[in-house]
Amino acid sequence: MIRTSEYVKALIDKINETHICYYEDVPKGIEYPYMYIPTININGIGESGETSNFDIQIWHLEGEDGDIDDLADNIRNALDRITINKIGSFTSHIYFQNQNIVRDLEPDLILRELSFTARIFYM
Repeated sequence: MIRTSEYVKALIDKINETHICYYEDVPKGIEYPYMYIPTININGIGESGETSNFDIQIWHLEGEDGDIDDLADNIRNALDRITINKIGSFTSHIYFQNQNIVRDLEPDLILRELSFTARIFYM
């Protein structure tokens, strides 16, 4: 049985172990750096499960304390080749795909975008 909301919650909880991450909506007035998942794409792979593709955007203000690349590396290391599961619900294997270093149109904002793919098998 497909349990998308349980998968998304477990994924966000796992990411939050490294740094707080928002999904779909970012509250106003939060401090930088912050992480955000704008979209999670889920595609069926037959009766055995699904494939999920998602990007984690890391936003930071230029000149502020903290290194955006260190945070990106921490997230990559925390998520690449891990398994997330919920007994009786699903098992998921996550793999790093790529990282984009993006200069935002706002001159003081820096963006790193990490892409991941996950295989999800429902029980």
